[in-house]
Amino acid sequence: MKFEAAVIEKFNRGPEIREFDISPLGEGEILVRIEAAGVCGSDLHIFEGRDPRIRLPMIPGHEGAGIVADMKGDVLDVRGNPVHPGDRIIWDRGVVCGRCFYCSVEKKPFLCINRKVYGITFSTADSPFPNGCYSRYIKLSSLTRIVKAGADISPEVLVPVGCSGATSFHAVEESGLREGETVVIQGPGPLGIFAAAFCRNRGAGHIIMTGSGKSRKRMELARSFGVTHLVYRDEMALESQLEFIKSLTGGRGADIVFEMAGSAGAVESGQHFLARGGRYMITGIAVPVGSVGIDVYENLVRKNASVRGVWVSDTSHLLKALEAVEDLRYPFEKLVSRRFSLVEAGQAIESVKDRDVLKSVIMP
Repeated sequence: MKFEAAVIEKFNRGPEIREFDISPLGEGEILVRIEAAGVCGSDLHIFEGRDPRIRLPMIPGHEGAGIVADMKGDVLDVRGNPVHPGDRIIWDRGVVCGRCFYCSVEKKPFLCINRKVYGITFSTADSPFPNGCYSRYIKLSSLTRIVKAGADISPEVLVPVGCSGATSFHAVEESGLREGETVVIQGPGPLGIFAAAFCRNRGAGHIIMTGSGKSRKRMELARSFGVTHLVYRDEMALESQLEFIKSLTGGRGADIVFEMAGSAGAVESGQHFLARGGRYMITGIAVPVGSVGIDVYENLVRKNASVRGVWVSDTSHLLKALEAVEDLRYPFEKLVSRRFSLVEAGQAIESVKDRDVLKSVIMP
């Protein structure tokens, strides 16, 4: 059986459509016909050669939803449901070993030293293959954690769950958010919007989102996900932003700041928003961005503040993000801005730069 996939062979070029053969399935493997592949900001980093984990040539795409086309052996999803051909599924993009110190002792599989990621760390020479979502098919190894999804949720809506949704839930969970606390979310992308919904679900008080005026459509949409106040950082000086946040909190500042923008500049600004005892969750930075200036005395020590990095997610976070979408409380379908065919993969990646586009998906 032959199939087509979009392959990055050289950075900043392509991807090119290539045809491959699908090899026979091994025990426990699943062949999935891709219905939708999410285009993530990380895919742009990969295309530009900014992610040090990449080995070329490779099929990008770590967010996917699809229909089980074939399988070998009996497979259960993480809820204990049998998986059958014809089922719509999503999956944990990270495949972990289950044996290292972080998997077996720390119980933090997102830190697994052997973790591999579909559409990121696999090359076309690796098994299983195909192993990225910019493809007609993907083959999932027996170690992949599967979740069956209801037929009433479109595949386009499901794709952000696997990355933005899961990582955002991880950040909110580790923040220790308490009812009534004030949060600032930096960045109105899918990460930030999922985070807003999770903060609202946990009873946050004020939910303040900061972003650029170029992202006005995204910012306004964020109100539908629980955001109570918008701060346009390019229309207000940093001091004015801080004064506004303090005006909502009795002069204290934010209990939690979530960096969801993926930039060093966001960190340099966000540290000032913290109240005494505040927590700063750096979540959006997924590739090297260099050193960041932090006023250690004023913004960390005197405030007794905490700064914490949040690295990716695990299957528990994926499941919680899916449950939020299944709940139908928030209009997650509005996250999808543009749809592309597989041959338009290059345009889809470029669309990440358009601040009017919240989420692009490829529909092979």
